[in-house]
Amino acid sequence: MDSIISMKGHDLSQGDPEIGAIVVHHRSYDSIFETVRSIVSQGVAAENILVVDNSDQPNFRENLRSNMPTGTQVVWVDNKGYGAAVNTGVNWFRRHREVPKYLLVCTHEVLMETGCLDALVAAMDSPNVAAAGPTLLTAADSTDSQIWSLGGSVSHLLHRCTHIRTAEHTATTSRSQVADRDWLDGALVLYRTTALPAKPFLEEFFLYVEEVDLHLRLQLAGHRVVWVSSAIAHQRTSGTPLYYFARNTRLLARRHLGRIRAAVCPAVQILRSAVGCLKRREVRGLRDLLRGLVDRLPATHGSAVVVNPLGGALHHYGEELLATLEQCGWETDLVAFEEPSISGGSRQQWLRRYVASLVAARRLTRGASDRLIVVTWPVLGYLDLLLIRVCAGRAALVIHDPEPLVRAVGLDTGSARVASICANDVVLLVHSAEARNAVEQRGFTDRVQLVAHPIEPSSKAAKGTSRIVVSVLGQWKRDRDLRLMETIATVAPGDWELRVVGRGWPKIDGWHIDNRFVSEREFDERLVESSVVLIPYTRFYQSGVAIRALEKRVPVVGPRQSALARIFGKDSNLLAGDDYEDWILAIRYAISMPQEELDTICRRYNKHTTDSWLSVVGMPHG
Repeated sequence: MDSIISMKGHDLSQGDPEIGAIVVHHRSYDSIFETVRSIVSQGVAAENILVVDNSDQPNFRENLRSNMPTGTQVVWVDNKGYGAAVNTGVNWFRRHREVPKYLLVCTHEVLMETGCLDALVAAMDSPNVAAAGPTLLTAADSTDSQIWSLGGSVSHLLHRCTHIRTAEHTATTSRSQVADRDWLDGALVLYRTTALPAKPFLEEFFLYVEEVDLHLRLQLAGHRVVWVSSAIAHQRTSGTPLYYFARNTRLLARRHLGRIRAAVCPAVQILRSAVGCLKRREVRGLRDLLRGLVDRLPATHGSAVVVNPLGGALHHYGEELLATLEQCGWETDLVAFEEPSISGGSRQQWLRRYVASLVAARRLTRGASDRLIVVTWPVLGYLDLLLIRVCAGRAALVIHDPEPLVRAVGLDTGSARVASICANDVVLLVHSAEARNAVEQRGFTDRVQLVAHPIEPSSKAAKGTSRIVVSVLGQWKRDRDLRLMETIATVAPGDWELRVVGRGWPKIDGWHIDNRFVSEREFDERLVESSVVLIPYTRFYQSGVAIRALEKRVPVVGPRQSALARIFGKDSNLLAGDDYEDWILAIRYAISMPQEELDTICRRYNKHTTDSWLSVVGMPHG
């Protein structure tokens, strides 16, 4: 077995800036310092390690702080459980540091063997992996170290959470293996930071299976949770209090099972444990199990779930919507999956996944004092209102394009009439007055709400390039103004690089066409390379591209009589009339536009967006 890494021979001032670490500490002063030194020796800078201490022992604080490696951060919080401590750590990184790409979360007694963190990071090469965990063994100072966890599974019948421990240690680590798991032990997990909700853990669990709940939710959001065999770590464990086993088994079932199974499955598991206590004559254990069985489950506050059936095309929109709802005070979850054109599946499979996602969203909000479900795209057009009403209950559906340029299922007058009569509990959300008028004309006059297009407020200014790049981004549709683009090309200065990125575009004289689908990452790269982004459309209800450009502080030029006027102001120099000369003037202004003006526009629109959504969804109580 490889030895545990020591501090000797390592430069503690160096570390990987892409990795931060959160160590949850509770009254384990004999192990916490070695745990932190182990993390530093894996390549994490001491300045990027945060110890969250919930020991409630003020007399020990100076000892804890002074014995940490230089630069290690320590915060003290009330003991509200493991999940609350991790949430504090995630929030700290987002407020006080350049948010790292990965966050290592561990408890105070974990030690990693050589190469453990490297193996976990390597598993993150797959972009849909959100969490990676190691082979966990019992304490390293034990003469007979045993497998504690190779990840975990949740049984289909009883929804029972169990550690996987079947493989021998030698067989497990003889070759590198990455395997999907239902959940990972929270003692040590590496997370992709962008995959985590603003408040990752449900704090009502306090202790036991809170990581199971998070990992199941990450998978509902379309992510993978994996065990990495070649990553080896050691931990000590004292078991689970029977009260929290009983209570939290019920709480987990309430969030992830139907009502009947949520009542039956925990009862069976608790009964099995009670039989074991009877055999061992453990009266106190029986009392704790009974208390956990009958105690009232805690209510959650402000639970919002975003269901995104276009996990490819609307991936960024889903992230923007989550960020906006979080700014409004909601605790959010995402249930997302890719459309058939990206996943390669059939439309029938897509529809089945959609129904299952609506049901899952309803379960995730069960028990919340305030609940909100928002669906980002109508899979069946207006008929979605019927499906949402049956599967999810009260909810909201975003209508991006009430009059699509291509034939779409369920957006005809007959479907709208049926839905308007039979699904009164589903609100329709639109992002422009033009879209609201179009939807109201279909008979939905009493349930259409106008809200601003969501935006991610924390994006930083684009770096840009030394070239002048004028870009049009997004796939081809019939409302693109080709004549305007051709005219711009004939009068543009020679040092302007005119380019289009998106699939389906025809040839346009003077423009370089990159005619293909690009990933989210490449889209952002093309965006920040741009000096200005054009929206040369003859008709559109809102522009997600314009919002993304604003997030990256890239100026946008578009038609004055459009939804862009609500973003930039109707008198903005970035907006142009019908004459091509107006467009050239607007482009010139955008190229020389002061950064401070873009910052001001972004702050103003972000406030407008938050106020707009608050007026519709409100701020949750509690």
